[in-house]
Amino acid sequence: MRNRGLKQIATLLLLLGFGLLTACGGGGGGGDGSGSLTEVGGTVSKGPVAGAAVAIYALDEVGVKGELLAEATTDGSGAYLADLGEYEGPVLAEATGGSYLDEGSGETLSIPADASLRAVHSAASGVVTLHVSGLTELAVQVAEAAGLSLETIAAAYDQLEEVFGFEAETTAPVAPVSAALAGASDAEVDYALTLATLSRLAFDWNLDFDALLAELADELAVDGVLSAATLAAFDAAAAALLDPENPDNATGLAGTAGTGLASVGRTPATLTLFVGGDLPAGSIGALQLNLVIPEEAFVALDAEGEADVTLLAEGIDPDWGWGAFWDMAAGTLNLTFLSFEGLGSGELVTIDLDLVLGDEVAAEDFVPTNVVALDPLVAELDDVEFELELVTE
Repeated sequence: MRNRGLKQIATLLLLLGFGLLTACGGGGGGGDGSGSLTEVGGTVSKGPVAGAAVAIYALDEVGVKGELLAEATTDGSGAYLADLGEYEGPVLAEATGGSYLDEGSGETLSIPADASLRAVHSAASGVVTLHVSGLTELAVQVAEAAGLSLETIAAAYDQLEEVFGFEAETTAPVAPVSAALAGASDAEVDYALTLATLSRLAFDWNLDFDALLAELADELAVDGVLSAATLAAFDAAAAALLDPENPDNATGLAGTAGTGLASVGRTPATLTLFVGGDLPAGSIGALQLNLVIPEEAFVALDAEGEADVTLLAEGIDPDWGWGAFWDMAAGTLNLTFLSFEGLGSGELVTIDLDLVLGDEVAAEDFVPTNVVALDPLVAELDDVEFELELVTE
């Protein structure tokens, strides 16, 4: 903190000096002659990358990399600070080297010289924040697919914010360890866990991290979203990363509940399941069914990591008279109901869902199967019908 304060004082004195020179008609150098200073600072993260070399280049409006403006080296927490002098305008940051813990393999790795991490700031002036990570590199690659420019990089950052839920270039990803996560904002936690999950996904797919980013960039550039298959693999990677039995899990978490990981690439929706027809109350004593969930939909999880399903039907004990189990591998939500009073037509449950962005999903895509319905005398019922209502937010 003391060094930072001295640097700020020195910067202020330098600004005053430039002001005096200008007032006296003196001075010189580049820029617009206003004497303003630009500093760019942030972190380099895959997790935090210590000792990485960060080069800051000028960038024109059509995405052409210009002169090298400054160089910096990250500290032990992955932070860097670069003084660009009087330069004001778009910049490209490139990070290579250093060392970081790869959450997928558990090994200490370095950013390859031929696979740098990049980030773009469209209007660096004064003191600006620019974090460099796997997600900012992903944004640059998506923008390059459309022709790198200030317009396409802005669109790519917006696209990634919609998919991942936070601003990749301005949010500070912390280390994915319990002490750091405990004091971080929700966005910072989600950023850290997303990067760690992507490392695990690269490990699961037997890809180098840069190859994984290239595959994701292709999906985002062509389709605008991540596919249901990719999101399912992302969820599996997150589950493996945060498994309490995983010896490399230092997050203090035992699953994705309470984080934004389960919402990556998805939008929330609610599905209501009804017993249809005109069955009078008291008709159904027991009911069991498997609700097939389309691959473009995922059942949301509550704080305990269970399927987020709310009982609506009356005449069922909320503690022991019903159950809901989300079988992710089979793609079914298994529901069971028991009522001594007996059920009739009407609402059964609401199910919180996450739908893949960009995909059109309708209520009829959810199919009740393996239905077993018994009346209060345990006789099988063959005429039970169901209705579904889907509401997207």
